[in-house]
Amino acid sequence: MKVKIFILLMIIAILIGGVWYYTTTSEKQFTNATLVRTVK
Repeated sequence: MKVKIFILLMIIAILIGGVWYYTTTSEKQFTNATLVRTVK
């Protein structure tokens, strides 16, 4: 049980890290695109 929980936590951490890295690297382009879409 502990091993499965640890693996799940690692996968979640990697996913969150990847999303955070992607959003920070292309933050301006991504936010601008979403803002334009939501406003219009």
